[in-house]
Amino acid sequence: MKKLPLITGLAFSLLASASVLAAEKTLRIGIEAAYPPFASKTDKGEIVGFDYDIGNALCAQMKVKCVWVEGEFDGLIPSLKVKKIDMALSSMTSHRGVRTQGHQRQALQQQRRNLHGPGGGAP
Repeated sequence: MKKLPLITGLAFSLLASASVLAAEKTLRIGIEAAYPPFASKTDKGEIVGFDYDIGNALCAQMKVKCVWVEGEFDGLIPSLKVKKIDMALSSMTSHRGVRTQGHQRQALQQQRRNLHGPGGGAP
């Protein structure tokens, strides 16, 4: 469960900024609903999934309204930079020091080993 510290850190950082958001009473969350079980859409067009549930739980804890902003995964970080959204919640990970595809591949392999043991789990 390497995601637990990441999720916990995210929760604490959002709760710390709750006083700033309290004035606005809304939290705009960017998401790409194309990756079940993390985020997808039902036949009725409603967003469902783990990321969606986590976001709603954070908003409830912070006593703000979630406003879900759908977009392409590649556009989430630029949307944050221009303040179109307040946060992105789409199963993102951070790879510090990743500079090349080779480094990225190594980082992903290490992440798999951490999650699934020495064999690295399924590709």
